[in-house]
Amino acid sequence: RQECTSICQPERNSIQRKTMHQACLHGCQMAHVASTALGCRGKEEPKKSPRTEVSEEDAMQEIGVMAFDHCSKFQGVEPKPDVFATCRKYHRAGTKQGFRMGTDAMKNVLDEEWAGIKVEQ
Repeated sequence: RQECTSICQPERNSIQRKTMHQACLHGCQMAHVASTALGCRGKEEPKKSPRTEVSEEDAMQEIGVMAFDHCSKFQGVEPKPDVFATCRKYHRAGTKQGFRMGTDAMKNVLDEEWAGIKVEQ
């Protein structure tokens, strides 16, 4: 949540401040949660296949297709289409930030485990 608050800071000062900021936070947070999980866990393939690592481009595509659904509640909100576009814009920003956060978390876990193994040897 803190990441999206800082990402959406410019929208707090926009003309339609409350509406634009809400659209920004909503789009960012919806994407951030999904992309963090994707970056951390990877992509689950069909049955009995191991999870595969996901690139940032793959994450942008996979989470990006959800932008319309995630932001649809702002589609009819005035000023049209600015509020809807703001939600989608920050959906992309949330995807990028969340994916990086997820991959960094997984790398930190793996680095800690590797360091523990080295110490034991």
